[in-house]
Amino acid sequence: MAQQGLSGAEAFVGEWPARAFPVSSSRNGTAAVSMTHAYTLVIPTKDRSYHLGRRLPVWDRHGFDEIIVVDSSKDPFHRKANEEACRRFGVRYIYADANRSRARNLGAQAARGGWVFFEDDDLWGYATFHREVMDRYATKYDWLTARESQVLHIFNREFFLRLGGFRENLVLGEDEDLALRAKAQGTGGPTEGLYEGVGFEPNEIERGMDFTRRLSNYMEYSLTLWEYLDRVENPRLVAFSWYVSVLRLLVSAAKGDLRAVTYFLGGVGGLFFGRIAKSLRKVRPRTPIDGQAGVR
Repeated sequence: MAQQGLSGAEAFVGEWPARAFPVSSSRNGTAAVSMTHAYTLVIPTKDRSYHLGRRLPVWDRHGFDEIIVVDSSKDPFHRKANEEACRRFGVRYIYADANRSRARNLGAQAARGGWVFFEDDDLWGYATFHREVMDRYATKYDWLTARESQVLHIFNREFFLRLGGFRENLVLGEDEDLALRAKAQGTGGPTEGLYEGVGFEPNEIERGMDFTRRLSNYMEYSLTLWEYLDRVENPRLVAFSWYVSVLRLLVSAAKGDLRAVTYFLGGVGGLFFGRIAKSLRKVRPRTPIDGQAGVR
């Protein structure tokens, strides 16, 4: 089923009954969507149905008003498995031949909630989501982040769309870039009290499979970082945020966080690989970032 605003290989294919969306009575007595305190979870995924199958049951118990999976899988096996999992849990499903930044933007564009939560399909997750805490934060802030985090994954949807979403020409470093723009234009709040307990974490099979995948992703997309620095208005500030992220990963790796080791090796290796690849390519003239973003 084609959806307005999506084009090309992008289409809604989830036509099964999804979870009921909250409504409130308007002044004239008709039903109206209650946006401010309605929450949408957006999950981009690509060729990793084993992740999604393990995590959807936990996310489903959190009580989000809406869950959207944006699937960019090339393998028909994973596409079919993801679609079946979404059908089972009443989750909205979008297939999009898109990179990660574009997939997130599509999810936010399709969301009906007033707030959008972005989750990766391969991370560990919390056991409990305290909605009453989020209800308090929702009327005060434009975005939320943990104190120790350099990136933002929880946004007021209207604010996110005004920012332009994730830059779709940037696949690595897109989180830090969005955080810089959000902090310059909006008011941020904490995530303290939102979550509790560990709902799931990567198992040994997932960690083994994802190690090589993560390294290959850094190599594949690292050139976009250097091309982006050539075009962004304040390259030193953006580069500084990346270096800070790498240093934080190094500290975590030194403390024994094996996941941070993968990110650190991939990040450093990817940056060097991208720099070498860039030097071998013809230098393009410096131009402004196209329109600031990606959500159309």
